[in-house]
Amino acid sequence: MKTCIVAALALVAAGAFADTPNAAYEIWPKGKIPLAKENPKPEGVEPMTDDVMRIANVSVPQVVVTPVVGAEKPTPAVVICPGGGYGILAWNHEGVEVAQWLKDQGVAGVILKYRVPDQRDGALADAQRAIRWVRANAAKFNIDPAKVGIMGFSAGANLTVRTATNSKRPIYEKVDEVDEKSCRPDFQMPIYPWDLVKRKDKDNVWKGHEGMDIRLDEYPVDADTPRAFIVQSEDDFCQIETSLGYYAALKKAGVGAELHAFEKGGHGGHGYGIRRLGFPTDAWPALAEKWLEQFK
Repeated sequence: MKTCIVAALALVAAGAFADTPNAAYEIWPKGKIPLAKENPKPEGVEPMTDDVMRIANVSVPQVVVTPVVGAEKPTPAVVICPGGGYGILAWNHEGVEVAQWLKDQGVAGVILKYRVPDQRDGALADAQRAIRWVRANAAKFNIDPAKVGIMGFSAGANLTVRTATNSKRPIYEKVDEVDEKSCRPDFQMPIYPWDLVKRKDKDNVWKGHEGMDIRLDEYPVDADTPRAFIVQSEDDFCQIETSLGYYAALKKAGVGAELHAFEKGGHGGHGYGIRRLGFPTDAWPALAEKWLEQFK
């Protein structure tokens, strides 16, 4: 059964179902991907030794769209950024499963296959472009272009925050008419975010840090930053202070935000996605469902 599931997800990731539900689309015109960097290896799915499907070596960014079929009016949409330390993409539990959960709520899920490994600026360009792409193609998928949010997990949550706070300074020059749309998400949902706070040296993001100050040079929070729903647990190796610091920065700027800080999280405090694993963090999807009602 696991082999069949992995094979099906790999086909989705490769764009095998274009123009059908769960369709994949390239978000950049051919030959016009900004900040392009050649990967030494071809894109592929790593051998699956656990319950996580990992996509590696992404050079051609795509979105996989899961629309709400048969909705009577245009629906909200959420661009989903899987985690993976900017090295791989944890595709199933932080992408495909999340898109289905959103669809069940009447929200279109748009999984972003952004560039990895080690292409943070390229990934930001992909996320900004994905927001614009969804708005430019909103009518095709019965999406409300004024209700396009972004959410992510771990490194994908870092990308979510970076996208939400950098809409006034796009990282690439206009490519085509899609880029005439705004890259500002209407709301954001960083789930167990990584690498937002100040630190004395590179290793301190793993070993601890002093204070909870957000690096405003990288994440320039201001009054125009979209409202946020944030989740993290105290036993997360990425540190609860990451979310506490971001929440404090949002409140200082007068931005609406909801923070859920749990004592313990599934999967060792990190990487649990929306799965129910018998930990306090099992509650966060239901809380998010209530929070998302304001955008419907």
